[in-house]
Amino acid sequence: MNNKIKILLCSVSLETKGGVTNYVKLILENYPKEKYQMDHFVEGYSSKFLKIFYPFIILIQLLKFKETLKKFNPDIIHINPSLAWVAVIRDYIFTLYAKKKGFPVIFCVGGWDKSISRHFHKKNILSRFFYKIFDSPDIIMVLANSFKDELIKLGIQPKKIQVTTMMVETEKFRPENRLFEPPYILLFCSRIEKLKGIYQLLDAFQLILRKYPKLRLFYVGHGSELSNLKKKISDLKLEENIQCVGHKSGMEKIHFFTQADIMILPSFTEGFPNVFCEALAAGLPFIGTHVGGLVDVFQDGKQGLVIKTMPPDPQEIAEKIMNLMENNTLMKQMSDNNLLEAKEKYDVKVVMGKLDVLYQDIHDRIGKQV
Repeated sequence: MNNKIKILLCSVSLETKGGVTNYVKLILENYPKEKYQMDHFVEGYSSKFLKIFYPFIILIQLLKFKETLKKFNPDIIHINPSLAWVAVIRDYIFTLYAKKKGFPVIFCVGGWDKSISRHFHKKNILSRFFYKIFDSPDIIMVLANSFKDELIKLGIQPKKIQVTTMMVETEKFRPENRLFEPPYILLFCSRIEKLKGIYQLLDAFQLILRKYPKLRLFYVGHGSELSNLKKKISDLKLEENIQCVGHKSGMEKIHFFTQADIMILPSFTEGFPNVFCEALAAGLPFIGTHVGGLVDVFQDGKQGLVIKTMPPDPQEIAEKIMNLMENNTLMKQMSDNNLLEAKEKYDVKVVMGKLDVLYQDIHDRIGKQV
């Protein structure tokens, strides 16, 4: 007799690039096989479709979702949307159907969009709509205390909201021997978009290059600004110092983390960037802004240095980078702290252990009412 708890994970295709995909992959690869049976339901749509077709795509996916529930008959449904219009509406429809059929639902919001969350507090039809969306699941998981506070102000009961983190396989990222010796290598790893501070970092790099002409920078990632960034680097004749290598995953991605000396993420906005966990796991000092989930966990002078200007000021970014490059002892202290912190807080075994407790609690306390 099979007494395993059955979990249906819902997310975009695992071929999609991003933190949510990485989070779901790690769950599927590391969940306790002796305790759970998991299945993955692919939701979302291709960007090649025109927006007018979205309602039809959602309808088709709902029919597939209904069929999956009938066949797999899960004990818990774990949905992983981003805070984007189409995603939350689609997953609200899925949640309503699942709840109507008696299935417990977890809503794990993998990102946060201020252009949407600003409607939470306006006391109008939109805020009432968002209240219905976030009141529908049994548990909501978010990546920052500030996101939790916004949901509480919307009217969601605090007991329904849990703050979680991303996770990382620390052993894979741990470097064999990090020396922190010049010429230093800087790493940016995220989507290549303006809101990630890519051009502020480029401007900062030029300031540092006057003093450290052998300094190198790798932009790892893909995005709508990749071709523009490459052109600007070429126009500035910086190809020998800066490389845009595109999206990397697996051991190719890990290689850049183990070879770099400092991780920089001068973002304007974030959820909880997975690269923060990966940088710590690789023992990299982290330079970044205090946004999203980083406000809760990123301490100036501990894991790295906080960029305090917003928008991020290239002069400040340059000063933070040079402060570290000129203080080898501080870099080593931060590296040792980050290796330990990653193991204790963000390792896949630690985060999966907390998720295991949540699954068991929902199964025992709420249970399937089918």
